[in-house]
Amino acid sequence: MTLIRRPNAQQQIQDRRIAVRNFIQEHCELAKTLPPKKKLLFLMRFDHGYSNAEIAKLCGVDETTVCRRLKKIIAEVEEMRNCCKNDEKE
Repeated sequence: MTLIRRPNAQQQIQDRRIAVRNFIQEHCELAKTLPPKKKLLFLMRFDHGYSNAEIAKLCGVDETTVCRRLKKIIAEVEEMRNCCKNDEKE
């Protein structure tokens, strides 16, 4: 019987951080093609690390507005990412 070695908790955390960092870098590159307001919002959140509350305060809008806009922007960036991957396959 062969035992499968599980990574320790610290390694799992490190792996997760690397995966998140790679995900953000890829999406930030795609976000640079967005219109200026969308790009600013996305980069403030994911590249510069501002919280939704901080962005809301700086932009003079409600935090739920920031959250809603970010969800739409993320969906748009994901769609661009998927299109890029499909183009690479062809």
